[in-house]
Amino acid sequence: MSKELLQQALNTLKLSVENDGGVAYFYDGDEIGMRKCCDVISYKKHHKDCWVVQAKSTIAALEAEVVKPEQDWDLLKSTQESLREHMSKVKELEELAKQTALDKKADNARELGLDYEPEQEPVSKYSDIVSDGGLDPRNKCDTAPPRKEWVGLTDEEEIELDEKTWLDINAYLKARDAKLKEKNS
Repeated sequence: MSKELLQQALNTLKLSVENDGGVAYFYDGDEIGMRKCCDVISYKKHHKDCWVVQAKSTIAALEAEVVKPEQDWDLLKSTQESLREHMSKVKELEELAKQTALDKKADNARELGLDYEPEQEPVSKYSDIVSDGGLDPRNKCDTAPPRKEWVGLTDEEEIELDEKTWLDINAYLKARDAKLKEKNS
């Protein structure tokens, strides 16, 4: 809703309660009469359900709304859409980085002569084939291949290897690789 429209409604509402709902006097020259809006004697407050009371609270709310800065909803919507696109790209990049790290880990393990494959996502399998030759989606189950846990060397094993091969780095690396291969094969 535009500020101009809010201001118009506010002005109209103020005019309608300008005379405080109006007072009906029984005789000319009376100082006390009945409020037209809620049938209360004029020197008493309006009844709580009176439209004048409700209009005054609405006026206060409209005045508060009119002073607020106007928001550009189109800009807000386009910013929100842009944010969604960027978050989608970030998610794609995170997945790519994860896969790259797993591939690098597998390559390093292969260089060391270890039998290691990266963790795989669950693979959908179907237990039945329907008559048209397709897979029956009602019998789908998600299973992941068993994951082999990597086992490293303990501190004691590292120290033992270091003591045996402390002057020859190549001997140390070969001994460490053999020990890792033995533990993870």
